[in-house]
Amino acid sequence: MPAPLDDRPRALVASHVPVTDSRPSKQIRWLEDAGYRVDVLSREQAHPAATGRHFEIGFPPFIARLAAYAFLPNRARFRYMIESQIPAEVIPAADEKYDVVVVHDLELLPWFTEHAADIADGPIVLDLHEFFGSQGIGFVYRTLFARYHRWLFGFIADPVFAVRTTVADGIADLYVSTLGIPRPTVIKNTPPFADLRPVDRRDDRILLVHHGRADLGRGLELMLDALLLLESRFVLVLMLVGDERELAFFRRHPAVAAGRVEFRPAVAVDEVPAALNECDLEIIFFPPKTENLRFVLPNKLFEAIQARLGLVIGESVEMVKVVEGAGNGVVVPDWTAESLATSIASVDTADVQRFKAGSHAVAREFSAEHERGVFLALIGAER
Repeated sequence: MPAPLDDRPRALVASHVPVTDSRPSKQIRWLEDAGYRVDVLSREQAHPAATGRHFEIGFPPFIARLAAYAFLPNRARFRYMIESQIPAEVIPAADEKYDVVVVHDLELLPWFTEHAADIADGPIVLDLHEFFGSQGIGFVYRTLFARYHRWLFGFIADPVFAVRTTVADGIADLYVSTLGIPRPTVIKNTPPFADLRPVDRRDDRILLVHHGRADLGRGLELMLDALLLLESRFVLVLMLVGDERELAFFRRHPAVAAGRVEFRPAVAVDEVPAALNECDLEIIFFPPKTENLRFVLPNKLFEAIQARLGLVIGESVEMVKVVEGAGNGVVVPDWTAESLATSIASVDTADVQRFKAGSHAVAREFSAEHERGVFLALIGAER
């Protein structure tokens, strides 16, 4: 039976992105399961697993935001866009300070550096996710956001953040080399363990799959180009999230017209491994256009492992470590459709079963349950 509400240690999870996003959502559940009462400070909805209060961050109208982006100096922009939108009630009474605070998003950092002593008696954890110094490209980003983001970036090194976490070793090293801070602890974006087994392919057909956003910047067009260079025994399943305008570009690709692609509806995050399980090889082919893509270690990699699939990846540093360690896939040597097609064509059904067995062997290691222990140990809450 859970302890009475007032007797439980108190935690605050603060996020400027929706707390239903993978990382804050999992941390809320981990803290609640470890006996904490979790309050949430977020820009949008409350979280169903949080038993504490929800404090909603406001959001100025679009025209006002645009003017702030274009004209206000950094500190004034923060005061208007963020500080004025945080409810005063989130600062607790002196005898009710939080035992642990977890902060997501650099947008909130100036507020927490200013109010750290008022809000927490325990550690303030900064979850950095990816490398914030490589978040945006293009004219609009450089014009409206780059200056402000550089200013926010400096707050990462503030000593009020006793613990820092990120998603991959390469990203952690970037923060050390850029800011000279203690190395952040890596908490991988792994899903819960799925009690599945590899599906035995009983014909010579190989079912390729890619799931996630319909994003031109992440190699999807190269996958479709490669498919046209492969024998007909290779079929690609696409399970994409995006609006019809985003999907339309891919639906027009010649590989689709040739009948080599099967579109399937996206499913809820917790249903992804089961939905992928009948497939054979997940393709994750992200040309390293940014530092985050160079060191990418995406959710979909671990979802594919939970689905007990083999992997086809490019030379993404962190993913290569996983695939070479688990023996569960093939690494494409060049970022071209031709190289991708050659690597896929080299795989036969025996290889597929070997790769699937490799994923099956490491499924518990690459699960949220494993990362939960790392996270709770960081804040002294192993339970």
